[in-house]
Amino acid sequence: MKRITLILLNICIVKGLTYAQNLNSPYSIYGIGTRNDQYHDRSMGFANAANGLFSSAQQVYLKNPASIAGLSRSNLYANLSLEATKVTYVGSNISETDNSGKDFAVKNLSFFVKLNDHWASGLGFQPYTTTNYQFSGTKQVEGSNATYNSIYDGDGGIHDIYWQNAFSVGKHFAFGVKSSFLFGSLNTHEIIEKDGIEITSSTIDYYNRFKLEYGALYRGKIGDQWVLSLGGKFGAKTSLRRESSFKVEQDATTIIDESITTRGRFELPKNYGAGIALEHKGKRVYSIDYDTEQWTALKYRGNGWSYRDMEKISIGFQQKNQAMAWGQAFEKSTFQAGVYSGNGYLSINNQRIKEMGITIGYGKMLSSSVYGFVSLDAGKRGKNEGNLIKENYVRLKFSFSLREYLFSKGRLYD
Repeated sequence: MKRITLILLNICIVKGLTYAQNLNSPYSIYGIGTRNDQYHDRSMGFANAANGLFSSAQQVYLKNPASIAGLSRSNLYANLSLEATKVTYVGSNISETDNSGKDFAVKNLSFFVKLNDHWASGLGFQPYTTTNYQFSGTKQVEGSNATYNSIYDGDGGIHDIYWQNAFSVGKHFAFGVKSSFLFGSLNTHEIIEKDGIEITSSTIDYYNRFKLEYGALYRGKIGDQWVLSLGGKFGAKTSLRRESSFKVEQDATTIIDESITTRGRFELPKNYGAGIALEHKGKRVYSIDYDTEQWTALKYRGNGWSYRDMEKISIGFQQKNQAMAWGQAFEKSTFQAGVYSGNGYLSINNQRIKEMGITIGYGKMLSSSVYGFVSLDAGKRGKNEGNLIKENYVRLKFSFSLREYLFSKGRLYD
């Protein structure tokens, strides 16, 4: 038994692996998991094409840190966003009886207030990355013909608590900064079984660091009926602190328990975004965004994979149904549609993991202070070629926004 235990503990010297997947997010096995590049706000229905958009008296956009400068003074804005996801996996090694995954989660909780004519501020919480995968297969140890059943799984993620501030400069310009505290853990487990003996090795990587992102916006009229908006943002390179712990158990007995085995860092790249939007008569909006993350320069790579620059283009449209009350226009309902396409930051076997999809959305006033919004996002990531996995996903997103008056001092409406 002692000899078998030693063989299993040294199983890192491997001749080959054969997998049968039971997956939720297969590509989250790389790096720090799958990046959450979505913004769960009122731009969900038009593919988050909101780099060039100011927030308004009734809607909050989160993509550009400067956007909240467009909110109304003396109002508190609260937003809760939820997402239900269904993913179907297609690949040569995917089990036909277990080829889908489901998820339902809170994706954003935020609070904003326009403190005076020039300054808006707020706090929020959202996931930054997620990890969720499982592989099962067999291993063969070098120097032995014996094979061992094995299961590999990972879970966890990194969270983002952010403080966002934006400042108006005159009637046309605004700039903002988003200060994020990123923290969380990624947990990986390897379970090996042979002749009734089960060895479990677990590694937990803890990450944390502050990250800054900056944004700027311009808005001006073109004639009597059109408004042009231009926006850009920049995220600084960030070095996450990492601490790892390691534990090995045989059945219910702990063999190794190391609280902190290594310390290191994981670099997050610079990111850039730009957008342009045209608004017609305050009712129709056309927008287009370009976003990129500069992963190539960090030179992250492994056996058959590497990180490459992420690029994404988003195009959106929205139609607002407005009404007049108390001498000003307010939004009764809105319809949105959008498309997006791009290269993800992963390259596997020299093949980029591409993604594309379409979105639609509808929202309306539920009461004098609550606005409800629902959107549908259908798309695909990866492809069923070269031992890769194709993910076909459908995301149903819900957002509830509350707007209440603050600091009115007897003034009900601006």
